[in-house]
Amino acid sequence: MMKEELLHEMIKNNCILFGKFTLPSEKITDYYIDIRNTISSPHVLKLISKLIQKKTKDINFDKIATLGLWATVIATAISLETQKPLVIISTERNKEPIIGNINPKDRLILIHDITTTGDTVLGVIKMLENLKTYVTAVIVIVDREEGAKEKIERKGYPFISLITTTEILNAKRDSTSDTHKATER
Repeated sequence: MMKEELLHEMIKNNCILFGKFTLPSEKITDYYIDIRNTISSPHVLKLISKLIQKKTKDINFDKIATLGLWATVIATAISLETQKPLVIISTERNKEPIIGNINPKDRLILIHDITTTGDTVLGVIKMLENLKTYVTAVIVIVDREEGAKEKIERKGYPFISLITTTEILNAKRDSTSDTHKATER
C-alpha cells in the first residue's frame, strides 16, 4: 500500500520527464526521473522513511551513509525515524569527502536516490571499505533498471530499491489512461 502511494505521489509531482537527457553517467536517455518535487513533501519523506525501515528491519547496521544532495534529504528523514547517525559522502572534487563520524567496523546502509549503472555507488563503497567499514546494504529510491542492481549484487552487496522505472512508467500510463477515461465521460 505504501509503495502504491509513493508511486502516486511521484506521478502527481511530475517526477518523470520525457525528451532527450544526458545522465550523470553520460548516458543519453529518452526520459529523466526528477524526484526533487516529490521529496520536498514531508508526507513523502515520511512515507519513504517508513518503506526503508520496513525493508531494512532485518539488516544489522550502525549508521546511514548517503551520497548526493537529494539522497541526503531522504537519508536525513530516515536518520530521524531510526535514530541512527548519518554520514554524508561527497563525490565532488575539492569537497570534504565525509561529513559525520565514521569508525572502522561501522556497519552502514548506503542510501542513494536513483541508480543507473551503479558505478558511483560502487566507488563510494570502495572508499568506505578503505576506511575499514562494512556496507550491509545499498538502498535506492528508484532503480532505472540499467544494470546497477546486477552490478552491485555481483560484488556481494544486497540491493534494495523502493521502486523501479518500469513501475513508474506503468503508473504514469495508468494515470494518463484514467485521465482520458474521466474526460470521455
